[in-house]
Parts: sequence; C-alpha cells; structure tokens
Amino acid sequence: MFAGGGVEIEAVWVPPGTFWMGSSQTEGEPGYDPEAYEDEAPRHEVTIPHGFWLGRFPVTNAQYQAYVAATRAQEPFSFRDAAFSGPNHPVAGVSWHDAVAYCRWMAGTGTTVDLPTEAEWEWAARGE
Repeated sequence: MFAGGGVEIEAVWVPPGTFWMGSSQTEGEPGYDPEAYEDEAPRHEVTIPHGFWLGRFPVTNAQYQAYVAATRAQEPFSFRDAAFSGPNHPVAGVSWHDAVAYCRWMAGTGTTVDLPTEAEWEWAARGE
C-alpha cells in the first residue's frame, strides 16, 4: 500500500524475471506478429533484475483530485467531462510530466513512488 497526502494506493509485488519483449517482423520466426509496428522490433530478451511494487489499479480521479487540491496543479480535462469524471474512473488527460509530479507528491511520505518503465509495465502486465 502506498500512502501520501491522504491517498492510499493498493500495490502488488512484481518479482524480478526475464522475458522476450517486442516482435519479429519475419514470418516463421518466434514472436512473429504481422500487425506489429516497426518500433516493436527487434524482439529481444529483457531482464528485470529487481522486483518492484506497482499500483494494482490506475490512479483514479478522486486520488488525483487530492493531489490537485494539495498542490494547486492544473486539473485534467477528465474532471470536466461527464464521460470521464466519475470519482473512481481512471484519471485521463494527464501528461507524463503531470504523472511524474503526482509520483513526487505521493513520495512526500518517504516512500519512493515512480512510473514503471516500458519493460517493467510489460513484465507486470504479462503476470508471469
């Protein structure tokens, strides 16, 4: 569990491990995906050397609103759009810089909170 500024985020432990990331664009090769984008190649082995904690769910509007209220950060569009504004909806319209600032604010309690790398995200999403 991460806690900061009155916000609690449920977290799960993602163990270290090794996996194949990306796709091959050559038919017959392992990892071949005819619909893969060019930037997904080449297929390569990735090792996540250390386990890490990852939020079980996306950050919600309610969680992000606590940050906005505490820091006077700019509200994302999701707060004003009925299709995205539910308190338990994932926050939308947040830039990478906004997300990093949110992590820094959450880390104010002394707990390190950071965004996962692309490889960490893919490894966690695989659930292996």
